[in-house]
Amino acid sequence: MIIILFVISQWMSFFNPKEVYDMVNCGDSLLIGTTSGALIFNKKDTSFTNITNVDGLLSNEIPQVGIDPYGNFWFLCSGGGITVMKGNKRKNFTSMENLPSYELSSLFIDGDTIWVGTSDDTKVWMYNIQGDPFAGGNGKLFDIKPTNEIKCIQVIDDSIWFGTNNGIGVMKKGETSFQVYNTESGLPNDTVLAIASWGGYIWAGTMKGIARRDSSEWVWVDSNYWCPSENDTIWMKGYNFYGNETGFWAATSFGARKWEGWGFNSIPDSWWDSRALVYDSVLWMGTFGNGVAKYDGTLSYYTPEGPSSNVFSSISTDIDGNLWSTHGSGNGWAVSKLYQEGIKWKWKTYNNHNEWGIGLWGSTSALLSDKKNNVWVTMWDCGDMLGIVKIMPNDSIIKFRIDGGGNSNCITASYMDNTDNLWIGCLDGYIRRIKNDIIDTTIYNENTKYVQAISMDTDGNLWVGERGSGLWIFLKTGEFSRISGIPNEPINFIKSFDKEMWIGTNSDIYKVVDRKVTTIYTKIDMGGVTQDITKDPMGGIWFVVKDYGIKRLTPTTATWEQYSIEDGLVNKEVLKLNFDNKLGVLWIGTQHGLSRFETEVSLPEIEFKVYPNPFVFSKHAGEKITFEETSERTFEKINIYTLSGRKIRSIYDSVTWDIRNENNKLVGSGIYIFVIHTKDGERKIGKIAVVR
Repeated sequence: MIIILFVISQWMSFFNPKEVYDMVNCGDSLLIGTTSGALIFNKKDTSFTNITNVDGLLSNEIPQVGIDPYGNFWFLCSGGGITVMKGNKRKNFTSMENLPSYELSSLFIDGDTIWVGTSDDTKVWMYNIQGDPFAGGNGKLFDIKPTNEIKCIQVIDDSIWFGTNNGIGVMKKGETSFQVYNTESGLPNDTVLAIASWGGYIWAGTMKGIARRDSSEWVWVDSNYWCPSENDTIWMKGYNFYGNETGFWAATSFGARKWEGWGFNSIPDSWWDSRALVYDSVLWMGTFGNGVAKYDGTLSYYTPEGPSSNVFSSISTDIDGNLWSTHGSGNGWAVSKLYQEGIKWKWKTYNNHNEWGIGLWGSTSALLSDKKNNVWVTMWDCGDMLGIVKIMPNDSIIKFRIDGGGNSNCITASYMDNTDNLWIGCLDGYIRRIKNDIIDTTIYNENTKYVQAISMDTDGNLWVGERGSGLWIFLKTGEFSRISGIPNEPINFIKSFDKEMWIGTNSDIYKVVDRKVTTIYTKIDMGGVTQDITKDPMGGIWFVVKDYGIKRLTPTTATWEQYSIEDGLVNKEVLKLNFDNKLGVLWIGTQHGLSRFETEVSLPEIEFKVYPNPFVFSKHAGEKITFEETSERTFEKINIYTLSGRKIRSIYDSVTWDIRNENNKLVGSGIYIFVIHTKDGERKIGKIAVVR
């Protein structure tokens, strides 16, 4: 069985969900829960399909998945609740259905009954779907013993088994009393991560090995060869068992292992941390770090295509619209490139195994592109080995080592000016300019020991933000200057938009015109510390608010739009923004993936008539807006947006608009943007005024 999801959205999510938590069999496919959304893996063509919050998940960390008898897919969403899907149907279970508001830890489907364990107070949520989870109904919430975090749930015959951090609790269906098993009962450890029934025994996977129970006692069954002493570090984590008439397997931190009658023997070359197992003539393994593996006598790994890391510490688009990223942590040496081939998105990675020779303690720090389509990657190399790599359009590279010793190759800030000169701030306190691949200018100011931001105004003055001494301006005359009104505190960013300079500190944001502070947005106004901003061609300013998401300000109307996970943002811990003016796309780099938000508002406006425009409700009641020179035979769709870029309507079967949004409600007064897509690929844009 293969599920097909169809969701129309302005948002797209990109990451590499190679860390598998859980998976279940779906005939010709596997349903998989990962640290970065869910996957459908097609066993025949080994392709992956992503399911993310854009498709309706409450979050993108999915520790467990399940399928009920009616073919509905269930997703345990870390920090969010539970999402159930089938085709285009979606339903989210939250505290509104008596689901606990705290962290959920385990999911088990027993016919019509859904069992959910929590990480707090050992509460269990039980929900009977009665054949249709999309209908109404409420779940029950009750306590179990022993009291602690519930790690797993298993229904065996007429009993429900709960694995916790304090041992195992067993309750017969329809009863309320519990039988408790722990280390005093013979378990190797009280933290029980998996329970199974196979071969006439109950099996328990604990943090210190595997035990099985017959009718009277628990016996530690790890092989003598692998068995550590009680004081050794944890070596085996029984995350998952799988057993059938062919055999019995355990998924452990040292790969998948098969029971040989005397102990669990390792599958050859299976050394990746394994979390989930499925058997259907071959053994399928979900690994924590290398995707899905198949064992049919030999081991094959299948990893979803994606970036080198899910941390996007710096992003930039080149002149062809490709998105480049550095990763800062995880695989911090690597650079990733996202590009399109037809309608498919592809990834290409560079320096995945440190082929460039970054120092032992080094990593990539930032990335910029120039007008010749070169991509410049700066380093944080305290080992003084490599400062910058220039990737040219043919993928050849030029390496730059900044002479000066000390921390000269630790690049703390960078800026590309309008003539393709690269300005860099280094940890040694110097600012340098690279022109025509040669360092031709060096600036030093004893007050700028740790440069965090660099930019340039329209007069050619260099603005420098320092970690401890605030903002400095290096004038073309060779002097340093200050601006009154900006405190001497760390500068997070400096951005130049025409004649405006925007400066972000750990407290406030300052808009500067003619070297005078004209507007201040405080941390209280923003709801947190602002870490990055960008501007779109419609004049909107986009802000990264720490641990919140992003906001957009329309300065002309002083209105705000807010975007977070529920809107489609892959993660609220945003690091960097980049607006592609050519396509009208906002790229958002986060701690846990990359988001693409298609606004279309940046396309150049052309003369295109609509009537009536303005649309005045008191005058044009009962009428519709008509798009002139648009034939139903030639156009594909019409999208309607607010000025901030939020799509409110897509029209597919008409060349008129009834002034209603996607929820069939009349829109309010304001300016709206329309984008007409024709069948031959053209796009036409214009504005509509609505007056109520």
